[in-house]
Amino acid sequence: MGIKGYEGPLVDGGALLSDRLFWPAYLFDMTGAEHIDLLQPAFGVTEKDLEPLVDHLCDRERWPVLTIPLPGDCAIRVVYHNFEGEEGIDFLLDGPAWESALQITNVSGHFQGPGLSWPELVRLSARADTGPLAPAQRMVLLLPMLGDTGLPDDAASTLNGALTACGATGAAVEELAGALLDEGLHLWTAARWRRDGDDLVVCDGQYSPRNPAGPFGLPANGLRAVTRICA
Repeated sequence: MGIKGYEGPLVDGGALLSDRLFWPAYLFDMTGAEHIDLLQPAFGVTEKDLEPLVDHLCDRERWPVLTIPLPGDCAIRVVYHNFEGEEGIDFLLDGPAWESALQITNVSGHFQGPGLSWPELVRLSARADTGPLAPAQRMVLLLPMLGDTGLPDDAASTLNGALTACGATGAAVEELAGALLDEGLHLWTAARWRRDGDDLVVCDGQYSPRNPAGPFGLPANGLRAVTRICA
């Protein structure tokens, strides 16, 4: 498969979503080994159980791509990029009218994010026009993009429900949900979100592509496209 403006040995990874080990492996990749003590009881797995799938996700010859379809033939692409010496996950907004996909989050040694506010994460998860993925799957898949100081009181319980729908069980799920949302354990320093004078949704995250004043800030037309898609 191909993504405009993005180079790499890309392969469709959609079949991975039916593997019961995918979700703990995905979260293990996101949170690091220090959270295995939460993932293990929540999903009934050990780090050793996850090793074969993690190795597959990190294959340098075949980079899995997970797709969340959006209206207008657009999509969010979740790409495992597996360069020699650097592995990570890119979150791209892909559309037919653009010369290249927009990178809105990068989870690797060159972090760029956050890419979504909490209301945007909830809306994208709940959309009825985003293809075969269930709302809970979309929420967990997009979770690494989240960074928001304005989390509502029910955020942890909402994520708890999504994790449960993706196969997590038991008392550890609540603790895992809280840890994934906690500012101190998350990938980013949580950002503040607002609408600017041009009605673009932007944030103040220092390294976010959605911070027009930051070093990775998207141009106005890119910010407008992301705002429209996430609305």
